[in-house]
Amino acid sequence: MLNHSVVGLPAPIATHIIGLLLVGLTLFACGAGRPQPPADPPLSLEALFAQCGLPAACDAPTPWEGRTVTIEARVDPANIFEKRRHPRLPYEKFKLLDGSGRSLEVWPRAADNSPIFDKLAARPSDRIVVRGRLAAIKMPTQSTCRLGVKLFIDHPDRIQFQEK
Repeated sequence: MLNHSVVGLPAPIATHIIGLLLVGLTLFACGAGRPQPPADPPLSLEALFAQCGLPAACDAPTPWEGRTVTIEARVDPANIFEKRRHPRLPYEKFKLLDGSGRSLEVWPRAADNSPIFDKLAARPSDRIVVRGRLAAIKMPTQSTCRLGVKLFIDHPDRIQFQEK
């Protein structure tokens, strides 16, 4: 039992103060008082390709693979492929574009991708910001092989839209 005479306050006030201190210490220990790290600023497709050193040969190193990035681009409405609309496709993806001809495929990897595609269908504009994980892809041609990149997302919250 707490000896309130040591605290020098009446018992009800001392009990409330001690309770508040315990709640504060608990929140601090759980990290509630910790500042959140700033989010990375969105990259354009041009900046992403430059950071990844793309295009590159297939045997080039990929230290960026698995890194989480935020990308700002436009959704290509003609390249949204979901199983509800294309049931015979073995994949689901959509494509981002920039004004210079660069593109990036975004591959949803959630247990159920429907909420991601529902959010895309209800988009207020084609300007999009997507946060996801980078993956290297090999693109063989007749005489060579080029390295490319795609983006994996796992939740509709990874997508935000910008006003026109």
